[in-house]
Amino acid sequence: MSEKTSTRILHADELFHIIRTFERVWFCFLSLKPRIEYEYPICSEEIYLDYKDGSHLLCSGFPEEPSASISCDEYQCKITVENGVISTLTAVPIVNGAAHPHISLLVSQFF
Repeated sequence: MSEKTSTRILHADELFHIIRTFERVWFCFLSLKPRIEYEYPICSEEIYLDYKDGSHLLCSGFPEEPSASISCDEYQCKITVENGVISTLTAVPIVNGAAHPHISLLVSQFF
């Protein structure tokens, strides 16, 4: 099995098209003080791309249900490819030129 991992910057619409090819998307939040870890899994078919207040918005769910969203135009992405297919992708939003590692999106062929 051939595995290669790379890091690259993806625009919100590029990321949207990739994550829609996976079965499930995980919205993740991590806070260190106090320690809080929260993961919100959602079927990728329920993810949509919106545009609000000058930024792209990756959203899940519907207004009357629990939902998650990330407002950001660019994401720092760690992509692992096995045999020519993306096996995992972790996307961290970039705001004001800096990645925010406490918030991320995760997709994987292994879930």
